[in-house]
Amino acid sequence: MMKPGTGSSEGRGRAGSGAPRKPEKTYPFFPRTPERALFISSALTVVSFLSHIFFLLLVDPWRVLDFSKESAMAYSTIPLCFGVVFLLSTIYSFIKIESQSIFYVIILICAVAFGSFSIHGLLGFVHHYLNLMVLSSYPR
Repeated sequence: MMKPGTGSSEGRGRAGSGAPRKPEKTYPFFPRTPERALFISSALTVVSFLSHIFFLLLVDPWRVLDFSKESAMAYSTIPLCFGVVFLLSTIYSFIKIESQSIFYVIILICAVAFGSFSIHGLLGFVHHYLNLMVLSSYPR
């Protein structure tokens, strides 16, 4: 009888012992390639920032929606948060691609540009509300 861990095939099957494993569950309609994830997440990064801008345009100059400026700014940060998440997903997908071409680099640059706009918008929102909190704490 051999000691455990020396390559004996006797006994119960353990992880890595060569026992047949269950195949991974894949969805043929949604292939999980890093290239496809890069395209989708970069497009969603751009759409998230543009939806933020479009929402703000609906409120202030066009006056289609009846919100105050403060609540419009608060609601429009939701797409900005999604934009930051999609930016991180874009960067992760770009790292996972094995053969990176110049086309993928251009897509990454566009996603980073709009993702940085989203980060800048979130920081502007935080700065605006911190200024409101500081100014409201002073007695008049």
